[in-house]
Amino acid sequence: MLSIAINDEQHKGVIITKGAVEEVLNKCTHLELPDQGTVNATESGYQAVLGMAKQLNSQGLRLIAIAIKPFPQISDIGLETHDENDLTFVGFCTFLDPPKEDAADAIAALKEHGVNVKILTGDAPEVTFKVARDIGLITQEERFDDAVLSGKVLAGMTKAELATALDRIVIFAKLSPCQKLEVVQALRASGKVTGFLGDGVNDALALRGADVGISVDSGTEIAKDAAAIILLEKDLKCVVEGVHLGRVTLIQTLKYIKIAASSNFGNVFSVLVASAWLPYLPMTPLQILLQNLLYDLSQASIPWDNVDPEMTRLPRSWEHRSILKFMICFGPTSSIFDIVTFSTNWWLFGIRDVNNAWRVSQAQ
Repeated sequence: MLSIAINDEQHKGVIITKGAVEEVLNKCTHLELPDQGTVNATESGYQAVLGMAKQLNSQGLRLIAIAIKPFPQISDIGLETHDENDLTFVGFCTFLDPPKEDAADAIAALKEHGVNVKILTGDAPEVTFKVARDIGLITQEERFDDAVLSGKVLAGMTKAELATALDRIVIFAKLSPCQKLEVVQALRASGKVTGFLGDGVNDALALRGADVGISVDSGTEIAKDAAAIILLEKDLKCVVEGVHLGRVTLIQTLKYIKIAASSNFGNVFSVLVASAWLPYLPMTPLQILLQNLLYDLSQASIPWDNVDPEMTRLPRSWEHRSILKFMICFGPTSSIFDIVTFSTNWWLFGIRDVNNAWRVSQAQ
């Protein structure tokens, strides 16, 4: 809520309060209702106002409740917290904030990439549910109670109950900043790599608590300070492109490490076998370095290598077992050619000392 105190033309003071619907209504003792005028606040009156709010929210409209209160002539003394009591509710300010035209396409692209999208917001559940339907995040057949969890309900849940609800719930609405962080931590605790996109002051805790905090250049300073990535364009397609390029980078990095690990393992394996079998040193250090250089030249082409679309369709993690298997399988494969070369030099050409053979070839 936010309240201001002003003097009207007759020098009579009045307090004007704006804020979230339920929070403002909790401070009201009178209600200004259609066709009834100003009446004392009763439970039925509260429910009538909340019913109007839900109806407007279901149309995708965001609401700010407005209340007033007569006040003695305003002086330089500021308002106190207790001054925001005994208010009279007078109506709503409604705002239409439609989703961007490309939001639905971005959500669909993220789903194709195996990214599970959820909404964590301080807005009303009804308006968030309407927006989620419009962008295709939930289907037209899904029911409100099956897809939405409010902050009031979340406050009464245990960690185990929240962990059970994570897979089912798509919209977490009417959340406090601490509750946004709680949901993010629960997602991480369930083993999911979690990114959080936000641009407001209330998003700072969740941005800091996520694996990857993402904000936009037009966001608040505290949000940008808490984020790990700043988007220069306020466009979800940037996130989709970032996910795709991140997976391409991971796959290309794995290729590089597999080649490096298998080539070095093969060289070491060749030298170990030869040292146990041959009575002389089969390769000079210069030859080993030259072989490594040739491998490095082949690895230099990896940044321009293509990645199959199916490789980036689903999330991938660091595949240390895959690297180990590749190294054990392909490393000794290259050693076979090394051992064949050593055997040919020994039996066919009669080379008994590679250092001596090198000196002889230099002399010739």
